[in-house]
Amino acid sequence: MQRIIVLAFILLISCSGIKQNMNRNNKFTDSFFKSLSERNGNAFYIKSSYSTFSTVWSYYKGDIVIYYITNGKLQKKQKLDATNFLEKIAKKEVFELDKCLELDGDIIGYRVTINQQTYKEEFPIGINCFLNKKYESKFLNNLVKDIINYKLYKTDKINPRSH
Repeated sequence: MQRIIVLAFILLISCSGIKQNMNRNNKFTDSFFKSLSERNGNAFYIKSSYSTFSTVWSYYKGDIVIYYITNGKLQKKQKLDATNFLEKIAKKEVFELDKCLELDGDIIGYRVTINQQTYKEEFPIGINCFLNKKYESKFLNNLVKDIINYKLYKTDKINPRSH
């Protein structure tokens, strides 16, 4: 009986620590994303309701700068050559995502300023669904292509399709 109580106690402490790390990671990701979007005029992120890691990235001066965050701390920064595809975003584009919406899972968000107009969206989404679809929207197709090409979200469930 004592073993069961000790095991339950250890499990409770472990889960509490994980939840604390998830909350810390989400708060840091949101703050870092906001700061980066204000500084560069654009920022994107992928995070999950139930993880202690996230990815934030931005396009700046011909590069993509990628930030990997774990437990609410910046773990790694990577700078790569990239083509900035941020030309125009139409509100109707986001309606193409309705088939991939999930209330409990991954979240993808962006804030982009183009010609003094700011576009900001956040979607609770099944990331594997999102990455395996072809869209009418050039913006969404380019976003998917960059997430896959720059490995911004690591998964083995991505269907290698032409982008």
